[in-house]
Amino acid sequence: METQDELAMLLDSLAVGRHVCAGYGPAANVPIADRVFALAEQAEQAHNDWSVEHGTGPISAPEVAAVLDRVNRWEAIETMADMAAVDLVRSARLQDRDGAHRAAVRVAGILGEEADWVTNWEGFWASGGQWSPVTRHGIDVVVAGANDEFFAVLLAFGDD
Repeated sequence: METQDELAMLLDSLAVGRHVCAGYGPAANVPIADRVFALAEQAEQAHNDWSVEHGTGPISAPEVAAVLDRVNRWEAIETMADMAAVDLVRSARLQDRDGAHRAAVRVAGILGEEADWVTNWEGFWASGGQWSPVTRHGIDVVVAGANDEFFAVLLAFGDD
């Protein structure tokens, strides 16, 4: 299996439920904040029946970049697994966390040790945490990584 195909399959498996989406592909020297912003815009257009609280979040890629903080590979893995396993707003189970964790580990493995990872989430998932919005929804969490070859973005969002 080609690396990009495997990355696509893994991220699609993590994008479970109506409120979790993924983006991936060649890095092409595009800043990761641009990828996050594009995915947020794409998700909002695809789900135009959602009520979006316009004005409560970033409206440009530079504004998204301002709220993203670097995290290490292991923090990114745990955040991806949590996002894929539990609905962000209702805390309902979306899929088996162990399976989501295995997929997240493999995504991180494809991007490699030297990949840069960012998120808007701060704190421990199970005990709550804080975030700075990357969408115009009430609640959102993103984790994104990139190396010289590929990028990967997982975005969970909803309205509280």
